[in-house]
Amino acid sequence: MQNVVVLCTLRKKIVDLNGAEYDMVGIFDLDAIMTKRLVNFGYAKANVVKDNVLFKKGDTVSGHVFHNSKMSGLHDDFAYEVHKPHSEEKWSCGYVYKNCLGTYFHINLLKYPNAVDRFIGHCRDYAREMSKYGA
Repeated sequence: MQNVVVLCTLRKKIVDLNGAEYDMVGIFDLDAIMTKRLVNFGYAKANVVKDNVLFKKGDTVSGHVFHNSKMSGLHDDFAYEVHKPHSEEKWSCGYVYKNCLGTYFHINLLKYPNAVDRFIGHCRDYAREMSKYGA
């Protein structure tokens, strides 16, 4: 199961191939609908269109996508505009809510050490903020 699927909201659900529905964790207000075929399969590039815990707006990253589900619901706070090389096909991906990023776009972080540093920086900032409250 893809990581973005697990983060769908409790008010929403995942629907399996038999039509059974299951409540999810509670981050994004989306339904995950399982499909019989892969969706958006293959290598791709992404233009970062919103700052997130890994990348800054304006960055371009390479990765790949493969998933057997599609998202249903209203969400307009995307992190990436993804496109396949040598193709006009493009789509929005990477759901952002506060400091959470859920995406079907798989990235090899060994290729992007700055993204790892950025993520660790966000974790440190959050720990400092929480320490103010005794957490």
